[in-house]
Amino acid sequence: MMKRIIHIDDHLLFAQGIKLLFEGHKEYQLEHHFPNSTDAISYCSKNIPDLLLMDYYLPEGNGLDAAEYFMKLLPRPKIIFLTMVNDYFIMQAARSKGIDGFLSKNIGYEALFSAIDSVFKGERSFKNINTQNDSTLGFVDLLSKREKQIAKLVAEGYSTPKIASTLFISELTVSTHRKNIIRKLNLENSVQLGNYIHLFN
Repeated sequence: MMKRIIHIDDHLLFAQGIKLLFEGHKEYQLEHHFPNSTDAISYCSKNIPDLLLMDYYLPEGNGLDAAEYFMKLLPRPKIIFLTMVNDYFIMQAARSKGIDGFLSKNIGYEALFSAIDSVFKGERSFKNINTQNDSTLGFVDLLSKREKQIAKLVAEGYSTPKIASTLFISELTVSTHRKNIIRKLNLENSVQLGNYIHLFN
């Protein structure tokens, strides 16, 4: 019997490429693509797939939040993150929460199907992620004391002016620190930073 797969990713061009990879596959059927987790959750409540292939960052937030819902379904679908996120600590957070796989979008189609095969055999597949960060460190060890303070306030929803007022520093200094934090943690914006910090609180 064909394994039914749902793909969740808000990048349409990439999603169309994934669809082409699955066309004519003898074992796996890409049943549906969704650009957000809300629509996917609605669909999966009545049509539980065998596997969810999903981006980590979605319009509603980080994929781990959505994964919590999918992991409660019975029978529980396998879950693989296929993402541009290249971060050891996020990968470890996904592993600790029971995610089955965490793959880089930079992999080839053979590596993708090899990982899917492994997951369906009951194995876990965490590959092609930058592991140059020391695994003995927590993410905050990458940041200075001031950067930790600002990261925490950003995660709590503080604006740049409010952070500046709270810490008695200039808005320019706050903006500089925010850029450095995002660069050090290999993120794209403050929304991702907020999601990232909440993983480790």
